[in-house]
Amino acid sequence: YNLLSPLISAWAESSDGMFRLRKRDGGFYDASSMDSEPVFVKWNDVKDDAAMVDQVMFPSLKRLGRAVEKMQRSYGHDPSKLLDICRHSITFATVSDLTRALGRIITDDNVRVERLKNRLS
Repeated sequence: YNLLSPLISAWAESSDGMFRLRKRDGGFYDASSMDSEPVFVKWNDVKDDAAMVDQVMFPSLKRLGRAVEKMQRSYGHDPSKLLDICRHSITFATVSDLTRALGRIITDDNVRVERLKNRLS
């Protein structure tokens, strides 16, 4: 859990966003393995079910050691360039849902968007 979790949940709720679930055995899906297809659920469908919320894969923050290493090796010791500490992601079924979420995020007074990554291109 981190400070952004409530915001991320609210953005997912307002835009039909989805999160990944843990495997039935409690482990995590391995993105590199073709035999373990990840399962996504709409936050609106599970947010009021404590058992299902426990199955949602909310990531941990980037480890301090890894953050320091990345800052030193990749960013010339400049901590302002370290942008991926939270590591949360919301998945969307449609571009319209994604657009609605992005609108909520960029108009949130508590958030400053530093960079957008287009993984569709």
